[in-house]
Amino acid sequence: MIWINEMVILILAALMWLIPNISRPTVRLSVSVPRERIHDPAVRTAITRYRMAGTIGTTVILLVVILFVSSTLAGFLGILATVLLWTATLVVCRRPIMRAKREQGWYTGKTVRLSAPVAGARSRFSPFVIFHALAVSLIIASGVATATHYAQLPDRYPIHWGIAGNADGWAPKSWITVLSTPIVALVLALLIAVATWFMASKRETFLPDGNAHDSRQRNKNMRRVMNITMAVLNVCFAITMSVATVTPLTNARWLGTLTIISTSTLVATVATLIACTIAAVRIESADRASRTDSAESPDDDAVWKLGLFYVNRDDPSVMVPKRNGFGMTFNFGSPWGILIMLGLVALPIVAIALPLALH
Repeated sequence: MIWINEMVILILAALMWLIPNISRPTVRLSVSVPRERIHDPAVRTAITRYRMAGTIGTTVILLVVILFVSSTLAGFLGILATVLLWTATLVVCRRPIMRAKREQGWYTGKTVRLSAPVAGARSRFSPFVIFHALAVSLIIASGVATATHYAQLPDRYPIHWGIAGNADGWAPKSWITVLSTPIVALVLALLIAVATWFMASKRETFLPDGNAHDSRQRNKNMRRVMNITMAVLNVCFAITMSVATVTPLTNARWLGTLTIISTSTLVATVATLIACTIAAVRIESADRASRTDSAESPDDDAVWKLGLFYVNRDDPSVMVPKRNGFGMTFNFGSPWGILIMLGLVALPIVAIALPLALH
């Protein structure tokens, strides 16, 4: 499955290319603009340059990865380089929009409004609880099955898997090596469930975006799409990690079946991301077609550093709606936001470093 790295790079590039189409209509390349300016020449030119530069850079990265297709490190570095490339391109290409907005006074004389959280703004999470419960149950079951058959496990125990799901690292068998995979998977699955619950139940501050009615409907539709997507992805993640956990217990007769399950789960994950993106594009397209008939959202560029990181010490929120795309991000001006983010970063590092230390 040497094509996996290339596929991941293409998916990441496609998602980044679509950022202008799946972000709020009054946020152009992470810059707040009045609704009447979303098609301004400066905006269109900046988006065109962003997409051209990102596409050319991604093509170069793909060529390099293909040349070193047998190298796992090359594939990982290629994926990382793709993310960094598009991020840096966005930061650079947004500057002409900011300059035009400042020089032409786009917000001069504009009425802006930011409403307080409203009762009843919570979306229902209950229909999706069963998916997250299934994900957690699968991981726990695989961990218990492996632990109860500890004596039957091979002494050369797999501790690391490549992106295609094949074991590429081993260590002497021990309770730590055997249980590290299901424990880390369980923590991540629980974090996904909790984050989804938080996003679904949080009363968000309402941004009118120049059309209060359509903006409110957009928020409702986007939250539903995110709830469904996170639930399905959590189940896919749980299946993948459960298969990796029980594989050492499986004889050769079942390896083919497990491979089919892993491949099918990968396909389901990609299909879910594609469906989510298509739904988001449709929601945003419908919103952009509406007229301007209410106050604009505030110009909040000052609290978005580089257009990517929300830093607002006056905002008690730990998480806020993302500026690019959809979903939530952390408030780096909140101590809790910083702590949670550090924990999420540390967990994968520990998951990678622990097996290497035991190797």
